[in-house]
Amino acid sequence: MTAVNAAPHAEARGGADAGVVLWWLPVGAVGHVVRHTSRWWELLDAFRAHRAPQLLFHAAMEVSTEGHRYVIEMAPQWAGPKEEDRGVVVTGPVGLRVLGRSSLFRYEVRCWRDGTLLDREWAVGGPAIVADDDGTAQSGFDTSPRSPR
Repeated sequence: MTAVNAAPHAEARGGADAGVVLWWLPVGAVGHVVRHTSRWWELLDAFRAHRAPQLLFHAAMEVSTEGHRYVIEMAPQWAGPKEEDRGVVVTGPVGLRVLGRSSLFRYEVRCWRDGTLLDREWAVGGPAIVADDDGTAQSGFDTSPRSPR
C-alpha cells in the first residue's frame, strides 16, 4: 500500500492553485474487514430487494484553497493514524445509534490539511475535476463541518 500525499492533479485543472477534485474509491480498498463486511451487506440487501449486487464505492475530495490542500472524506473512526490531527469535524454512528457507542461502529468526517488519502491509488475513473476556482473550493471546505451525523 502506498500513501499518496501529492497535490491533487493541478495539471488536470489547468495548473490552478485552487479547486476541488473528486475521487470514487472502492469501499474497503485498503482494509479486508470493511471490504468483506460491506460486500456481505450488499449481497444480503440485493437479495432482499430482488436485484443484482452492485460494487460499492465512496467518495473523497481534495480541496485546494488559499494555498492549502485538504482531504475531505468519511472514514471509520478506527482507521487512520491516531497520532496525527486528522481534522475530524463530525462523528456519528453507523447503523443503529446504540452501536455507535463502540468505535468499531463510528465514522468521522475529516477535513484534513495536507491529509493522506490512503486508497487513492485504487480510485476508479481517475480524478473528477469538480471546480477550479477558489470560491467553490472554499465553500466545500467551509461546509464540511455541517455534514449530517
